[in-house]
Amino acid sequence: MEMSCDTVWNYTLEPSLALEDIYSTFDTVAITILMPLLLFFGILGNLAFLLMLYRVPRMRSLTNFYLANLAASDIAFLLFAISKRIHDYRIGSVNFSPAHNGVLSCFIQYLVVDLSYFASLFVISLVSVEKFYAICRPMRHRVISRWDRTIKLTVCSWIVSLGFATTVIPSYCSIGYVCIIWPGGGEYDHLPGRFAYCAPAADWAVPYANALQTAPFFIALVLNTTAYTLIVKQLTQRVNRPHGPQAVVPFPDQAIKLRDQVAKMLVVKGTAFFLLLAPFEIVSILLSVNALSYSQRMVALQICRLFSYLNSAINPLIFGMVSSKYRHAYREAFLPARGNRVGLEPTPAHSQDNRSATHQIPASQSSS
Repeated sequence: MEMSCDTVWNYTLEPSLALEDIYSTFDTVAITILMPLLLFFGILGNLAFLLMLYRVPRMRSLTNFYLANLAASDIAFLLFAISKRIHDYRIGSVNFSPAHNGVLSCFIQYLVVDLSYFASLFVISLVSVEKFYAICRPMRHRVISRWDRTIKLTVCSWIVSLGFATTVIPSYCSIGYVCIIWPGGGEYDHLPGRFAYCAPAADWAVPYANALQTAPFFIALVLNTTAYTLIVKQLTQRVNRPHGPQAVVPFPDQAIKLRDQVAKMLVVKGTAFFLLLAPFEIVSILLSVNALSYSQRMVALQICRLFSYLNSAINPLIFGMVSSKYRHAYREAFLPARGNRVGLEPTPAHSQDNRSATHQIPASQSSS
């Protein structure tokens, strides 16, 4: 070949290896069916959550401010990550994501995806810490639970995430070219022989990017697991404690129930978050030590992508399934007539009891 190539793959001697670079049936199902479904329902669900917060003012709590930022990062992640996969599939037949639009496509795809990933990691950790204080250190939580502090922490999370995402740019900031000598016989005649791909600027860039992606994940995993364990322990112990007038701090029983329900929801969400992202991090470690063959790598990465997309798509579903507070808020936002019927004023005979159970929520509980 006269074209300039950084790498040459010659499949004329082993034609079967060429099949590893062509989209498989699993790839086709994943990209044409599963990914569009995850994109559609993920965007729809996260937008619905943001719209619910806009339409239901009482849901604008500190915790939900964090979750709104998580929804925004999930939307960006789904849009850029899945759209790129679908675009590559539509215009090409090889499965290694060529850089069809040059280095610009590398920046657009990876920078936004990395930013969204790190932001999600930091925000979910902030949610866990906030809920840990609300459940396990309620008096301390009343002191530090302020909007200005929450906004500052969130802004710092995005700034640090952008810094992390920027430092891994050298792992994809140049263009490399791979030239492929396809087997004869006509089956591969329609395929080009030269592809551009996002290449690292230096040998150290890829190992650094993998380490920077993996290390914060496992640090956050330990931090969040510790917080979840302490939260669950506290909620379990609280079952045997007196509530209402006999409690040391006379919080309304309904307020405590709602707060604990939200805490359980966040534990479920956090657990799902780490379980769905863990396979990708484990595969990244295996790739760094060359423990997988090329075909195993392609299949494993495709499965891990689906898990990561699912993680960004299921948050609103988890909120609605676990917490009646969020289910009622969704009904109020999108079925206003039904929401109004549910929220009618109580009858005079029970008005005082209901008001004390549902409206007299202390400042330390309003963040949930």
